[in-house]
Amino acid sequence: MASVLRIVKKEYALTNREIEIMDRISDGLLNKEIADELNPCVNTVRAHVRNILNKLGVKNRTEATNKYKDILEKNRIFFSNK
Repeated sequence: MASVLRIVKKEYALTNREIEIMDRISDGLLNKEIADELNPCVNTVRAHVRNILNKLGVKNRTEATNKYKDILEKNRIFFSNK
């Protein structure tokens, strides 16, 4: 999994915090729930979400989730075949 995250960080320039937030978005958490879990304020989570959407080149959380899961799955398969 660490190799997969390195690829996500390198190809999409996501920070560690953005990856943590994207993991929670893909689990269906709302901004407030993410803020409660990770301890930033809701506005900080919103800013991270905006950055994530821009970096992934998508328009909304659903598209971000689909793209993120697709990226993770493709790279898991790649690394499991090595």
